[in-house]
Amino acid sequence: MSTPDVPAGAARPPRGSTRGVAEAGLPTGPSAAGPVTEADLAGLPAAAARYLRAMGVVGRPRTWSFRAHLRGRFRLRPGGP
Repeated sequence: MSTPDVPAGAARPPRGSTRGVAEAGLPTGPSAAGPVTEADLAGLPAAAARYLRAMGVVGRPRTWSFRAHLRGRFRLRPGGP
């Protein structure tokens, strides 16, 4: 069974993680209505605004959440494993 929030075949987050997010009081939707405008980019550093324009965000719906999976390791010394 899939829902709009969880695509078919996607792994579900651990219950503890989901509970932690719910307890954090994070918003359940975008904080501002309407698409991204040039006025939204006005307060950003020039490089950030230029990047967002190049990515075509102006006029598109606002992205208000995302999920990321990170993997990494610590190197204990330069050139070491």
